[in-house]
Order: sequence, then C-alpha cells, then structure tokens
Amino acid sequence: MYMMNRVICKYCGTIYDADKKQCPLCGSEWHEELQEQPRRRSSEGERRAAPVGKDRVKPVPAKEPKKQKKNPIPRALLIAALFFVALTVLLLIYFTGDMLDWWPGPEDLLTGQIGTQETESPDENETCTYLDILPEEITFTEAGQIQKLRVVMNAGCTEQLFFNSSNGDVVMVSEEGQLTPGDFEQRAITVDVTAMGPGQALITVSCGEKNVICPVTCDFDGTVDTPATEEPTELKFTPVLSQNDLTFFLPMETATLSITNLPEGVEVLWSSSDEEVATVSETGLVTAIGSGTATITADAQGNTVTAIIRCNFEETVETGNHLTHTDVTIKIDEVYYLRLIDAEGNRIDNASYYCEDTSICSVSGAKVTGLSSGTTKIIVTYDGVSYSCIVRVKSA
Repeated sequence: MYMMNRVICKYCGTIYDADKKQCPLCGSEWHEELQEQPRRRSSEGERRAAPVGKDRVKPVPAKEPKKQKKNPIPRALLIAALFFVALTVLLLIYFTGDMLDWWPGPEDLLTGQIGTQETESPDENETCTYLDILPEEITFTEAGQIQKLRVVMNAGCTEQLFFNSSNGDVVMVSEEGQLTPGDFEQRAITVDVTAMGPGQALITVSCGEKNVICPVTCDFDGTVDTPATEEPTELKFTPVLSQNDLTFFLPMETATLSITNLPEGVEVLWSSSDEEVATVSETGLVTAIGSGTATITADAQGNTVTAIIRCNFEETVETGNHLTHTDVTIKIDEVYYLRLIDAEGNRIDNASYYCEDTSICSVSGAKVTGLSSGTTKIIVTYDGVSYSCIVRVKSA
C-alpha cells in the first residue's frame, strides 16, 4: 500500500501528515516527502542512532537474567541431622549390648534390680561377738621356728585385734597379719608366731570384750617341764546386772544390759523367756517387740542373773515417728545409738540431736557416749517436732 500527502521524519522515521509542522513523536521539523514505496519500519540501529528529543525515551539495554544460586543446606539442619545419626548409633549399640547381656537394660532399672542392696550402717555388727584361734596351743623344738596362728572372728567385727606375748624372750608375734578367706559369717587373720628362746609363754588374743589364750612351749633340749593338765575348777562368782527392771512404751525401743563382776575370759549367754515380747542379742541389747512381760536371763558359766522387761504399749497411741527408746541407762565410756524411726520401723537419718548437759554425755548424730555420772536428756528434732529421751549415766 502506498501513502500520499505524507512525510517521514528524518530523525525517528515517523510517518505523519504533511500538514503538520513537527513530528508528533520527536518534535523535529526535519522531514522529507514520502515517496510512493512500501512503508519500511526503521531498524533498531536506526532508532538508537536517532537524536533523542523531548518525547524520545532513551532505550535501556535489557539486563541479562541473574543466574540463580544453588540453595545450600542450612548449618543448623546439618548439625541436627548429625546428632540424630549419632543418637541412633548409640541406641543401637546400647540395645545390642542389652540383648547380649553386656550391661543392664531398661527392664533392670525399672524393676530395681540394680543398687537395691542397702549399705549396712557403720554401727551395726561392729562389735566382736565371736573369737577363736587355731591351733589352741603351740610347741617349738628349736629357736627360730615359725608357726602360723589363725584367728577367726565374726565377719561384721570392726573392733581392733590385739596380740600380746607374756614373755618376749620366749615367743614373739608378728605385728602384721594376713587376711585369709572365710565364709559369709566369719573372717580370719593369720599371724606368724616365732620361737625366740626356751621356756613357756602365753599369747593373748583380744578383740573388744573377747579374749582367747594360746599356750606356747619352746622345748629345744627336752628340759622344759610342761605342767600337768588339771581339770578346770568351777569358778565361784556373783555376776551383777546393770538393770533388773526395764519398762518400754514404744515398739522397737531398745536398751543395753551389761554384766559386771566376771572373771577374765568368762562368756555370757543371753536369752529371753518370750521373744514375742522382747528379744536380746549376744551383746545384751534388748528390743521391745510386743505388749507383755518377759524375763531376760544372763548365764555366766552357770551363774545367772535376770531382768524383768515390761512392754506397756497403749492401743490408743497413734502410730508415727518415734524414738527407739525414751529412757536408757549406760555406763561411762559406753556407747549407745539413739534412733528416730517412722511407723514402719525405718530409720530417719536427717534428724538433729541435742544434749541438754554435755558434761554427762555427748551426742554425735545417733551416737550417744556416757561421759560422767548423772542424768540428762537427749532432744531429737525432725520436721518441726521434738522427741526426748532420758539418759542415765552410771560409773559402773
């Protein structure tokens, strides 16, 4: 198609009516008549080269699209993933070891099979209740000979063991002993006994209130006269009991009976006429069990003394925390343990103890020690409640 009466702008190439003085697009008056030829659109290069008028907007080169960066894995997510993997590996190792019995599993912890054994209190089974020696007598035939002396005692004994030779020129005992295996209820210590010179001597083994004697003969040339064995004669003595009448008001209340005026080496056998009312241990510890009256007997080689035990438990007494005893008599330097227990008989360990007169007795935790003759009170406080026990200290 050909266009007539048209002009073309030499700047921008816009075709418009010839009667217009300026180019409607760029405002230029520089134009020429349009020949009869097909209309041609100006190229991009021509348009860019054309001068910019007031209505001409300079073209802005197109920006190349930015390359999209790869989105890295967040550091926190990476740490969490590593932690999860490590935890999974540990759990697999743990449960594998549980199945192979390498270590306890969760079921053992839940059922309480681990750590359920209670640690024995330091004040329990600490006295020596059994002491024996093997052999019972020793004979040496030459100087420098060594004989093993085995001493057997109760397994719970924590008292110190002593050895004494009546004549160090005849026989000596080593200062250090060797602990040897024993059964569950006993343990043994072995020491060396050495012959030093001719003669006779006695080795005394003592532990707490227990004593045993081992006669030793060093007969190197057959000149030592061994005394003829005599039949033991019955000892005549009158034992004295620390208390003859005790009254308990609470279950599990305790008191210790002691016996004096005994010859050396004489053992005492304790017994109760009714253990449903009161029991007595090998050391004279009496424990109230039930209401009623019982007789405690101490037998020292056929010489007996007795004490009446009265347990007056009121039926209306409310069960709850209480002391193991409310009135006790001890001797000077004697140790007694005062306990605060609950209704089920379990010890309460975090109670506070106070003595009204520290010149008569001292108290350290539950341990009460007699210091001088007199009477005082021990005050035990727990959870805002105070409990008292009368302590009577005698010189003998």
